[in-house]
Amino acid sequence: MSTSSVIARVLDGDRLECQVLSPRGNKLTLMGTTADIEPEVEGPAALQGNRALVHNAWAFAKFTYLKVNLPSEEEQEGAAKRAKAHQGVAAWITDLADDLGRTTTGGWCSACFTDAEHQKVKDPAGPLPAYLCGNCGSPTLPCAGPGCEHMAVRGRGPIRLPRYCADHRHEIPGFAKAARKMGTLAD
Repeated sequence: MSTSSVIARVLDGDRLECQVLSPRGNKLTLMGTTADIEPEVEGPAALQGNRALVHNAWAFAKFTYLKVNLPSEEEQEGAAKRAKAHQGVAAWITDLADDLGRTTTGGWCSACFTDAEHQKVKDPAGPLPAYLCGNCGSPTLPCAGPGCEHMAVRGRGPIRLPRYCADHRHEIPGFAKAARKMGTLAD
């Protein structure tokens, strides 16, 4: 159960504010309009720099706006479900970001496909460790593949099935190849 709070409100017409309060009292504030892709962000660097947290909190604020402004009841219910999902993820990432230890490990991230440092959370949810990617802020854990040094995306709660990195799940041809771009279709 999350101890962080994530609250969004509509200020004037299409102006939004989202406040994230961590268990240790750190406060992150996001402000902008419904048309803004990236909000204005104020708060401690540990929360401000976590892109996964900021994006989920901002998505929560936008869907909170939509759940009362969409034309049909069905669309409003869909927006309410999406808002609740983003709120839960933002609160969970805030809980993890508020409890980081000093231990880090390097490895390719299966969320952002970059080779980054991953900082270990002191008290993970469940028996397996939790890390936060230093690049995108997504929760990760070491890949369950034998000898693999990459990081898999970590879900909330206790992990019952082994988690594998994007390379072992065959979602990408390999981390080193994931960033390559083709010039033309002939390439």
